[in-house]
Amino acid sequence: MHTLVIADDEINQLEGLRDMVDWESMGFAVSAVFTDGAELINYLANNLTDAVLTDIQMNCISGLDVAEHLHKNRLDTSVILISGYKEFEYAKKAMELGVIKYLVKPVSMDELNDTFVTLGRELDIKKAQSAEEASPLLWTQFFCEMIFGELNALDNELIKNMRLPILIENPAALLVFEIDGYQEFLQGRWHYEQDRFYVALQNIVNRQSTNVGFSYLVFRQEHRLMVFLSAEDLPAVINDYAEGVMSQFMDIFLLKTSYKVAIVADNLPSLARLCQTSKALDHFDFTTEQQKFRQSSSMEKADAIHLHSEIISKARLFIDANYMNNISLNDVADHVFLSPVYFSRFFKQQTGENFIDYLTNLRVTKAIDFLAQGRRKIYEIGKLVGYSSTKYFTRVFKSVTGYSPKDYQRKVIAGG
Repeated sequence: MHTLVIADDEINQLEGLRDMVDWESMGFAVSAVFTDGAELINYLANNLTDAVLTDIQMNCISGLDVAEHLHKNRLDTSVILISGYKEFEYAKKAMELGVIKYLVKPVSMDELNDTFVTLGRELDIKKAQSAEEASPLLWTQFFCEMIFGELNALDNELIKNMRLPILIENPAALLVFEIDGYQEFLQGRWHYEQDRFYVALQNIVNRQSTNVGFSYLVFRQEHRLMVFLSAEDLPAVINDYAEGVMSQFMDIFLLKTSYKVAIVADNLPSLARLCQTSKALDHFDFTTEQQKFRQSSSMEKADAIHLHSEIISKARLFIDANYMNNISLNDVADHVFLSPVYFSRFFKQQTGENFIDYLTNLRVTKAIDFLAQGRRKIYEIGKLVGYSSTKYFTRVFKSVTGYSPKDYQRKVIAGG
């Protein structure tokens, strides 16, 4: 469900838009309503919102002002303006500010429905693409951690939140393909970057699985490829799948390839356990692979961590916009399409601190800013940074700074 905020300084129209329209059927939930543009801007600065439906004419701050604020601050919120005026200059200005629709009163129910059904579909696609962009690197991390024995939990919820199109109860296997003349091919016949060849191999592996299940090229080491394969009827399709891959290698690159089933198991957890005991993978240098994998996950390697940093950036933006609310690890994990268990470990791995530590430090930093302004009481500041209990806020603040809020204001800020 996409979030929608409605603003109109005419109470009757505002309540009509909120209560008389079946927003849920269009994929939207009204999260807030406002009669004042300033209050709307303040809300949008602190709450991630998918769409805003606002009257263009409001007291003090207009709907165009709201659109301009979102445009200048690059906030990813779609704006639909309603106006009683069919004026070209209004419409022109709205388009310049990225407004997606300019509706002229009286707005019919059909026009409103068409606008938001279309917008809902666009937002669905946008969110799906955002998740898909993050998937490949996360999938590589998932399978490598599974093989290295570093996964603490393995369940369908984790699989679902990572957008992996598999079920843990389905049979699964690791296949090893060996490419004859691999180095000679790269040095003599491949005239592009080596990474592009790896991408081509991944595409062949993925494309071949379309009709049999799901496959993924976990990693490559020298002339060997390790491929994960999962399908409901795995025993019946595994040979056809492998033959198809080898045929593609020959047709496209004139490379002869052989394969063997290294490990096959009744389900994914069994496969994960067998990875720790089977000798079938001994010809892979896992020590080297683990080092490579960890290096590729390091935040100092800009090319390898682009998607990782995108996920962390998205998580931080969500936290920064909602720290004053009662947000949890689950809320942030849902926002970046990961399971809470996986996101908790992922966040610590990428940032060096736990989620709760990051949130607490952010809240205390914001509290210090409010204390420096000297205009609010301690209990008001506590609520502004997400603590309903003044006593608890004071205890948390002291655990981070070594001072109570009042002492910090007096001794550190004022220098007394």
